[in-house]
Amino acid sequence: MKSLLASLLLLTISTAFSHEDTLLEDMLLIDKDFSQINIDPVHVGHNEIVLTFDDGPNPGVTEKFLDILRDFGVKGTFFVIGKNAKRYPDLMNRIIAEGHVVGNHSMTHTPLKNLDPILWKSVVRSEIMDAHDVLVPYMQNNRNYYFRAPQATWARRYADFLNEDVIGKQYIGPVLWDIGGEIEIRNGKYVQAADWACWSKKISVDDCLSGYVYESVKKKGGVILMHDLRKQSIELLTKIIPELQDRGFRFTTLNDVRFKQ
Repeated sequence: MKSLLASLLLLTISTAFSHEDTLLEDMLLIDKDFSQINIDPVHVGHNEIVLTFDDGPNPGVTEKFLDILRDFGVKGTFFVIGKNAKRYPDLMNRIIAEGHVVGNHSMTHTPLKNLDPILWKSVVRSEIMDAHDVLVPYMQNNRNYYFRAPQATWARRYADFLNEDVIGKQYIGPVLWDIGGEIEIRNGKYVQAADWACWSKKISVDDCLSGYVYESVKKKGGVILMHDLRKQSIELLTKIIPELQDRGFRFTTLNDVRFKQ
């Protein structure tokens, strides 16, 4: 009888700890705050692609991106500038109506570096939290609040400051990217590419595409950085989705990334 009771007690304790572990894991995935450093890498090695688009919305480009995503049945994550969202609410409404995720990319795209030692808190607050106030009505498809810092500039003191805010501490970020950050040519072949740099250097869409694809395959997927700014990126997006689909990649959003900090 004592042996049976002992076994039952051990089973109960084991179940309780298992349940606690599950709850702890859920908390780690959901209860996030601003990281002291940029989150990098983000989501490599899962044979999944997360398309992220910075700096929009921009008429003439963003709606074309949305057309392409709709035609291919793919959802994306748009890191939006607050002032642009205020200016183009129709584009923002279409983004959420078609099931995409919206991230915070600051209010004015001001790089958070070399800030005044006295006024920096005011700048950080206005760039991030003012943008949040503008964007939160468009975050209906989000599981979390996501932030990407302009030009990836960040400092630990910003995180400490923002985590004192009840909304700020609910953010995941700054979220970087795994693919599309720079250009690299090796033995005459593009092994990395970034759309903004491709167009400024007058690199063709096909060469830019080859860099994105090479890096995606090498890393077995990841978060791709693009910008809904230039019309060349429309053609690039039209080509990159079927190219990666043909290689067996699945497309998803930041909502499906298991963030760890």
